[in-house]
Amino acid sequence: MPLRDRLTDPGWTLEDAPVPHSESADPAAATLGIDRTAAILSQRGMPRGYELALPVGADVVYPASVYPRDATRQRVIALDQ
Repeated sequence: MPLRDRLTDPGWTLEDAPVPHSESADPAAATLGIDRTAAILSQRGMPRGYELALPVGADVVYPASVYPRDATRQRVIALDQ
């Protein structure tokens, strides 16, 4: 599945890139959850206003992207569950 199917604006350079898969496909493994994911994104410098897509299935990541006018603050991050 390409990133454009999960995020409204993955950026033109990544729109056809596949959504990364989780390292652990163990359905019993604990997932991050939205609050922990948001905290990690903030710690990694993700600017406010980012889009976050929830994982679909146990083997897909949390993709997040933001494209502010300041190109130095544009980010795409995929967090493993």
